[in-house]
Amino acid sequence: MNTTLKVGSTARSRPKCDKLGLVVTLSWVLAHSTLLGQSPTTTPFVERHILGCQVTLVANPPPGLTSYSVKERPPFGNPGAINAGGSFDPATGIITFGPFNGGEARSLSYVDAPPDGASGQFPVVGEAVADGTPVAIVGDAYVDIAPFPPPSLRLLLRLRPLSHQTVVQLEGDRNAVYQLQASTNLVDWANMGVVATPAGIGEWSDPEPVRNTCRFYRAWLITPPARPFGSWDYQGYDSSGQLIVTGLLMFTTATPPFSGTWEFRPIGPPRQTDHYEGQGTFTEVTLVGTTATVDLTPPDMIDNSFRLVGEMTADTYSGHWFWDGEGPSESGSFTARRNP
Repeated sequence: MNTTLKVGSTARSRPKCDKLGLVVTLSWVLAHSTLLGQSPTTTPFVERHILGCQVTLVANPPPGLTSYSVKERPPFGNPGAINAGGSFDPATGIITFGPFNGGEARSLSYVDAPPDGASGQFPVVGEAVADGTPVAIVGDAYVDIAPFPPPSLRLLLRLRPLSHQTVVQLEGDRNAVYQLQASTNLVDWANMGVVATPAGIGEWSDPEPVRNTCRFYRAWLITPPARPFGSWDYQGYDSSGQLIVTGLLMFTTATPPFSGTWEFRPIGPPRQTDHYEGQGTFTEVTLVGTTATVDLTPPDMIDNSFRLVGEMTADTYSGHWFWDGEGPSESGSFTARRNP
């Protein structure tokens, strides 16, 4: 099922189902948030961007400003990875960035991890203080946590007035790629781009929607995530294409972080090769889309590294192996086929 998002109405409604799948109607709302509970008249210059639980405050102060600071109250009160010298006061639940001298633009960020079982929309409030005057923060106004178990595909809309962006965020499978389309009438659809979700979430900025009275978005999976779990028959080749090793790759975990074991046996007469032989374990697996990198290097062998880099589909994993250590580096190719 694809997911369709409509933009351009004046109210938020409950999801409804039609022939296109899930339809969500959202309003065009300019979000102002202050810690003081009022709307300052000073022109905003800080815009909040939220992606998952990562919050970024983009500050572009006006010319002539002597100093400014930014304060935020994260919704879960559990912030981390606070940059730019920011500090968190557990007593007030507020993060303070600055004060900063002059009008230099800055990107301020933190991560606020939700508690187990949290779901729904959680407002984020804050304000900038410019030469002693409180100024509203605009942009993304809430952290949106999907219920558990999460839907297979979810679209969110973020309206960012200072950067003139309308951002479609997509939550789906990790290490997948989705096609995003837009329409003004639910009949004629145009490809707008692809969205990758290496960590289960990605976003795309639409340069045109403010020119339309109504805008719909939909998305569907075009590149499924690689799913390595299980055993794979392995064949390794030298740089000339000669088969030199056979064996087995076994992924023993079904979800990240992936880990497993390997067992490789030499084939034919003895050869001078640095392709690994024997057996061992691995814990370093990186998936980006369908590209899988498996590092077989034991933790105590930093000068004798061996890794596989290739494309993983439902049934095959193929690419190149690389050895680095004392002496010249070596590489070759490999293929692996998943066992039933």
